[in-house]
Amino acid sequence: MAAANLIRFPSRRRAREEAALWIARLDRGLKADERAELGRWAAEPVNLRALRELATLWDRMTCLGELAGLFPLRTPAVNLRRPEVRIGLVATAASLLLCVVTTSLWFWQQRQNESASAVASAPDSVPAWTTEVTTGIGDSQTVTLPDGSTVTANTDTRIAIRIGAGARDLTLLRGEAFFTVAPDAQRPFRVQAGGRVVQAIGTAFNVRLREAATVEVTVTEGKVRVTAVSNPASGAPARAGAETLVSANQALLAAPDHTAVREIDALVRDQTLAWQYGMLLFQGEPLEQMLAEVSRYTGTQFVIPDVALRQLRVAGYFRAGDVAGVLQALERNFAIKNTLDAEGRVVLATR
Repeated sequence: MAAANLIRFPSRRRAREEAALWIARLDRGLKADERAELGRWAAEPVNLRALRELATLWDRMTCLGELAGLFPLRTPAVNLRRPEVRIGLVATAASLLLCVVTTSLWFWQQRQNESASAVASAPDSVPAWTTEVTTGIGDSQTVTLPDGSTVTANTDTRIAIRIGAGARDLTLLRGEAFFTVAPDAQRPFRVQAGGRVVQAIGTAFNVRLREAATVEVTVTEGKVRVTAVSNPASGAPARAGAETLVSANQALLAAPDHTAVREIDALVRDQTLAWQYGMLLFQGEPLEQMLAEVSRYTGTQFVIPDVALRQLRVAGYFRAGDVAGVLQALERNFAIKNTLDAEGRVVLATR
């Protein structure tokens, strides 16, 4: 199914988008004014229902407990047997139809506000400081640097960090990370990955190191300067010294033999960064590509013997690591069965 043919449900879409924001706020704890605002927003039955369903879908037990205290249940409990509630999709005989949650810029604005507060209290002079951030499969970690910058490492990621008197140098050895950079004109903030150096110019950006020394950079605020450096391990390094400027709402894909920059819209940006909120979003990618992304967060290996089935396009959202939900969705909506082979891999085939 082509991504352009996805069916959307505008009558409930806004309620789900706003519910996603409230779940994030409930996770960190509500302020007094937010609690009052939530009460006004949830006075609309469609909003309250969307909030309860999404909290259940994402297994936010803290949120469910908070909601039970704020809003005594006035309607029948959510039926988890309904597929559109349990895994966030509405089934049809021919396609996987999922309501895509388009998270707003609120997340990044909050992140920037927190970073600015940290910078205001940071000392003017920071001594040399080194550390290494490593995450396992399915894990993530956020580290606040001495200068107030933050680094959020995604699944299976390793980053070496050195903050010195004249520069802030980080090396992404594998995986993916989001960087929120505190301004410091005297100490450039540089991230090296796969034969490229990404230098921040007062910004927030995401860097993913893919296979074969391919680097993907997504900028959400400000600008970055990406410079090619000698990288013999890549096999075909880009011309050393070549520079590319990437601005907010742009993404750069740098392979050993070429570099391309493209404009991205809010949906593409949210898809790229959904991992920070425990979600995976898909917009019509081939099934093989989608399952490769799911594997990053679980270690589960998938086998699809049918070439045509590998190219089946799917769209929607899942919790990262929810292999059971993915397999259930595929079985219900495409009649794709799954079995385990002798090596413990999940083998997919149509019935």
